[in-house]
Amino acid sequence: MMGYKLSLFLVAMMVSTWGSAEMLKEEIHLSETERYLAYLPQGYKSDTNRQWPVMLFLHGSGERGTSLRRVTMLGLPAEIERGKELPFIVIAPQLDFRTAEHWHNPTLDKILQDAEKRFRTDPKRRYITGMSMGGFGTIAMTQQYPERFAAALAIAGSNIFDFVDESMAGPICRPAQVPTWLVHGTEDGIVSYDSTKRYFEKRQACQPRAEVKLEALPVSHDAWSATYQKDDFWQWLLKYQLAEVTDKADLKNSKEPKDTV
Repeated sequence: MMGYKLSLFLVAMMVSTWGSAEMLKEEIHLSETERYLAYLPQGYKSDTNRQWPVMLFLHGSGERGTSLRRVTMLGLPAEIERGKELPFIVIAPQLDFRTAEHWHNPTLDKILQDAEKRFRTDPKRRYITGMSMGGFGTIAMTQQYPERFAAALAIAGSNIFDFVDESMAGPICRPAQVPTWLVHGTEDGIVSYDSTKRYFEKRQACQPRAEVKLEALPVSHDAWSATYQKDDFWQWLLKYQLAEVTDKADLKNSKEPKDTV
């Protein structure tokens, strides 16, 4: 047991460089089944007084597993590994398939809170994005913690109400004040574009509401490559910030859906 705890400690402290000497990647292990990658932006180490925007990234079902290496295969981490620079602290957890099939909101909140204690994050500039299963997870998180996120980007998956109704997840307009960008491929044969379109139309009907927009791309399920390769997505997110910072203690009292996706 002592050997296992020591190995976790060593892994959690391990730092590798990517892109340049200023940009770091850290592997954090909270337990045997709770782990995440943290990408730190250029200048993080040198400017010790600066608070940075934080972006929570949720991968798709194919990256579930027990090795964080899988998280870097697709989506935003893959772009970062290839040298893309972002002015964010990017937190990329991995869903361990031994414990769950889908993202679990309280676990994600635990990881996000750990990252915010560990790194110099700006609590007013907290964002979330995800693809496929992670797109559904993005909407589920804003559904449960709408006061927590300044803006959200869900790709190739969003309409959690295809799986749960409002009696379980809460009113569909609950996250109406979270600016939300939905991206979906019109030729998607895995998650229907029409599903996201229905969610978009329901969110549009919410009053009052923040900006919600739908971008239809002429692609199949992989709508994330074209999205994450451009700078438009993070520039759009940074247009928004929280007016007030919610006390983290209040989040424990937030309604938890009876099921999560």
